[in-house]
Amino acid sequence: MEINVEWDTFHQKYLNQDTVFILETEETWEFYTADKIFIVKCIVEKQVNQEENIMFVERYLSGHANFIKMIMLKEVEEEDDTEEELEPEGTG
Repeated sequence: MEINVEWDTFHQKYLNQDTVFILETEETWEFYTADKIFIVKCIVEKQVNQEENIMFVERYLSGHANFIKMIMLKEVEEEDDTEEELEPEGTG
C-alpha cells in the first residue's frame, strides 16, 4: 500500500531514518521510503527560481548517507486477490 505525505511530515519523520530513495525529474523530487507495510511517498515540486532549488538541495539532500538516487521507477500493477474456481477436468 502506498501513502502520500507532505514534505513537512516526510522531513520530520522519515528523512533521517531508514533508506530514502530519490527520483529527480525536471519538475520534481520524488522521495520514497518504507514504514512497515506502507510505501511512503513525498513529491516536492521544484521552484522557478533556481537559487531556491539549489538551497533545497544543499539543505536537505547533500551529505545524507541513507539516500539512494534512483535512475528509473517502474510501477507494478497489483494482482487481483480473487481466485478463479477451477472445474474438474473430464469426469469419467
